[in-house]
Amino acid sequence: MNYLKSNLCLFFVITVANTVTGQNFPLPSNIKELIKSKNLNGIEVSEIQNMLDSDKSPIKNGLDPFEKNNKKIEEVIDLDQKIISDEIEDISDVEDKIVLGDLSDEENDSKDILLDEDVILKNDNYYGYKIFELNPENFQNTTNFAVDPNYIVGYGDEIIVLLWGETESYDEYIVSKDGYIFVKNIGQVFVNGLTLEKVEEKLFKNLQKVFSTLGSNNGISSTYLDVTLGKSSLRPLRIFALGEVGQPGAYNVKSSSSLFTSLYYFDGPTIDGSLRDIKLIRDGKEIASIDFYNYLLSGKQIGDVKIQRGDVIFIPQRGKTIQMKGEIKRPQIFELKENETLEDLINYSGGFLATTYTKRAQIKRVVPPNERKFIGDRILIDIEINNLPRQSKEIELVDGDEITETYNNSTLKMC
Repeated sequence: MNYLKSNLCLFFVITVANTVTGQNFPLPSNIKELIKSKNLNGIEVSEIQNMLDSDKSPIKNGLDPFEKNNKKIEEVIDLDQKIISDEIEDISDVEDKIVLGDLSDEENDSKDILLDEDVILKNDNYYGYKIFELNPENFQNTTNFAVDPNYIVGYGDEIIVLLWGETESYDEYIVSKDGYIFVKNIGQVFVNGLTLEKVEEKLFKNLQKVFSTLGSNNGISSTYLDVTLGKSSLRPLRIFALGEVGQPGAYNVKSSSSLFTSLYYFDGPTIDGSLRDIKLIRDGKEIASIDFYNYLLSGKQIGDVKIQRGDVIFIPQRGKTIQMKGEIKRPQIFELKENETLEDLINYSGGFLATTYTKRAQIKRVVPPNERKFIGDRILIDIEINNLPRQSKEIELVDGDEITETYNNSTLKMC
């Protein structure tokens, strides 16, 4: 919270300094010298400037003796310091009220600003989510890519039709709002919603009626057809992000985007969303699912596919969640698939430190409500790390488990 306050104060000082630089109402020269001698900051100078501009200013006469103006300026500084002190106390009061849940409507509207730092810290505890805070441009594919034959043609696309061989021609067509291109010697051809491959097949059949050497009946062709996209076709693709995302809705992504790289445009899943089963839905059918842990741990984009216009990226709820604490290289909160074991979890957490006590670790478990009357609310399960390969298959991890590795045979109290 101190970091947030410092940033807010810095922003305020910069804003005031910019205002003072403009100085619409020049200070008298002797007051300028007085201010310079007192080493005042931008906020204090701004207060004096405002007082001079006010009808109630106590420093109206720039010709007053040095001692008199000095006293008046100090009064302004004292007032300024009191205001800042009061504002800091107000912020502390709001922090206390947030904890107690006792906020007024006005305070409730602004509490998100005060909690930003806490949200960031909370996100840091969950493995993998922090990467989506980075600039989407850092992860985009190059635009110098081969044209995907499954590219969906739409309004505004530039279609290039090339004939070569016995007949040669080069023509460029822009898809109209109605979804047509007007091809010479043929007329209007409807292409909207077709893949680039289907467009080429359609144009081939139509152009055969005009050019007899294009795919002749005897199977020997002397004219050949090539259909591709022009530069103006590299426009953003409109996709939809739904499920556990911060702001569900439509997003424009680069035409070179894939399922992996498109996640950065909407800041990826929230911490309530899964990183292990991110789904791509096209025309109502799930066509791909990726596990983002593969990318984080190995750099491999396994199962990645090219994004098309109108695709839906769906983020389901986070699956089984286990927290690793203590003497481990990556003490964070991880998501496990149903068939994954304790051994998988330790691999995700980077393995043990050299100081880890290998004879004992503990699993702290919250007991399901229907079982509590028999064994209580919580239980502790001791495990031997040295015997992990055998125990890993025997111990079934439950959502919400906390696993603590120990140091010198003493359980570390770490969060």
